[in-house]
Amino acid sequence: ILENTKDGDERRAIHYAACGGRLNILKYLIEDMSVSIDVKDGSGQTPLSRAAREGRLAAVEYLLQMGANPEIPDDSNASPLHHVAMK
Repeated sequence: ILENTKDGDERRAIHYAACGGRLNILKYLIEDMSVSIDVKDGSGQTPLSRAAREGRLAAVEYLLQMGANPEIPDDSNASPLHHVAMK
């Protein structure tokens, strides 16, 4: 239940793990808890988008290896690739 709990911005544990570059937590949530890898937060960002925005390369690579979709745009129509390019 905790892995799917949302905050006021509809972010879940997987969003925070991704933007913080916490690979051990990402692996646990995705591989052990089967959390959706492309779940969006309140601004339409996926965990991959959050990791890309924060420059967390290891998290970006892991999420892509696990099948995260790099083409899902957020509410401002920016994809994870846009976030990487803006860094």
